[in-house]
Parts: sequence; C-alpha cells; structure tokens
Amino acid sequence: MPLNRSQKEQIVETMAARLKDAGALIVADYRGLSVAELTDLRVRLRKSGSELHVIKNTLVKRAFSLAGLETPEALLSGPTAVALFFENLSEPAKIMLEFAKTHEVMSLKGGLVEGKSFGPTGVEMLSKLPTKDEARSMILGVVQAPARQLAGVLQAPLRDLVSVIRNYADKADAA
Repeated sequence: MPLNRSQKEQIVETMAARLKDAGALIVADYRGLSVAELTDLRVRLRKSGSELHVIKNTLVKRAFSLAGLETPEALLSGPTAVALFFENLSEPAKIMLEFAKTHEVMSLKGGLVEGKSFGPTGVEMLSKLPTKDEARSMILGVVQAPARQLAGVLQAPLRDLVSVIRNYADKADAA
C-alpha cells in the first residue's frame, strides 16, 4: 500500500531528527537480502545502540535537507539501507562489515561522519577506531606515563644506594 503525503512527511521529519542525533551513518545496498536477514542485521545493530532504516532515496534526501546536512548524492542510488550510529562508532561499523562479508549480496556504499562522506574503504577504517572506553584508557596511560617515569627516576638513586649497602654487607658477612 503506497504512503500518503502526511505519512511521508512524518517519515521525513522522524528521519531528519534521527540524522541530527547520529554521530555517523553507513549507506548500504541491501538488494537480494531477505526480510529475515534484514531483521537479523537490525537486531545486531540495535544491540550496539544503532539503527537500520530502509527508506526511499527521495525521502532520505529530504530528511538530509530538513536536518541541515549536506546530502551525499553519490551514496543515494538504488535500494538504500541507512545505518545510523549514535553512541559507539566502531562496533556498529564492525557489525556492518561482518554482515556484508557473510552476505555477499549486500554491498556497503560508504557513509558520513560529522558531515564528511567516505567510500567503502572508510567503513573499514571506521570499524578500526577504538571505543570510547579504549580511547579513555589510552589517554589515561599517556597522561600517567610521565608521573611513572618521574617516580622511577626519583627512586633510582635510593634503590642504587640500598643495593650498594647490601653488597658491602654481603662482603662483610663473607669475610
């Protein structure tokens, strides 16, 4: 059953709001996937805090313009599924890559991160980004490194002095 004008407007408004909230998105050609396979992908993405929308290109283009975002015209051709990432960017990208590898009929066209578009190779790079927790631990390690090194430098003379005294004591006991 075709959608009427008010239903289409509602879809565009909802999609525009979701596009504004999304940190990144990946566009895929889902041609050849069954409903069960698409549902499986949706469930996997939902577990990672993401969404998958199958939407007409004309409607998603209107949603982009309503959201005030630049429309990635090159990505929006043929049957389009749009995966929106909100919290974590790398985990959903990994899910999309893995799904595309196991379901060869699906092809990843590219995506958008903060208004910058990228091609299929960008999806792989996005999947290799560290999660927020991993990035925080890396930053914490970098911040703590100078303090650890300073503590080691300050402890070295005392440790060496104790070692020299212990060696003298051992020689005295042996003699």
